[in-house]
Amino acid sequence: RQAIDQANKSRDPQDESSSSSSNNTILDPSSIAAKLPSDKDISNLVRAYRDRHGTRRQPIGIAMALQHVLQDLGVPISAFGEYTYTSLLTCCRTPKEARRIFQLMRDQNHAVSVYSWSILVDIHSKLGDFEGCGLVLKEMATHGHAPTQAAYTSLLAACYKVCSDSGRVPHAIRARAGEFGWRHWQEMKIVGIEPDVMAYGAIIRLCATRGLPERAIGLLEDMERFDVKPTTLCFSAALRAVAKSHETAIRFENGWSKRNLRRETIAAHHGKMARQIVIMAETAEVEQDDGFVSALMLCA
Repeated sequence: RQAIDQANKSRDPQDESSSSSSNNTILDPSSIAAKLPSDKDISNLVRAYRDRHGTRRQPIGIAMALQHVLQDLGVPISAFGEYTYTSLLTCCRTPKEARRIFQLMRDQNHAVSVYSWSILVDIHSKLGDFEGCGLVLKEMATHGHAPTQAAYTSLLAACYKVCSDSGRVPHAIRARAGEFGWRHWQEMKIVGIEPDVMAYGAIIRLCATRGLPERAIGLLEDMERFDVKPTTLCFSAALRAVAKSHETAIRFENGWSKRNLRRETIAAHHGKMARQIVIMAETAEVEQDDGFVSALMLCA
């Protein structure tokens, strides 16, 4: 704020004696620009204002963020840089607002970075628009940017959000979202992106919502093979996948009658998978918190 006040004073001098003197001083635009806050300082101001008035799930919106920077602080758009534009993108509520920031960057001759594209994918992910995430990934490739690991993780999170909403989303859309996420998970590995623990957690949660415990156990084994340290969430999601699979199998096997031998076979199979996951969790020495215990209770 002090730098902005000094820049405003230098643009509008109030010293009448100096203006009436014979040596009239002409302000140098470069000196004025030097007194403006840096790109990182403006970015920190935007982030502080964003965190104070909004949340990750409910951003403040681009109109409120720009009003604070342009009107309240008096910072010109010409002072914006890469850090400021990315901070403004995190304030967007909809992909349309993010596109407006992209257009503003192009108008100011700033290239749209791969990090900015990844933020756009995350904005689609918050809305559960998994197909929009896929389109942005393709758009990134057309602009010469290889999709990042963060972009793929956001896409998997969008698929999980759709698959977990069984009350409002039709089954056909949830099934399509599950296949969409798994297809892009394979694509991520094909293009050479090494998934981290967050990416593994997102795909295992997706397997849990679809009731695919075998696939979840395979992913846990891949984490061990590639030296990716799993978290408690990974094992809790795998246990929920076992519980979901068992619930679905029982539903289509003539109820809960103990006389049904196939039911006993199904229960034994799922019990072995749950036991395997617990052993893997103990081997990995992760904390068995309340979420892990509740997921294990669902498998009982």
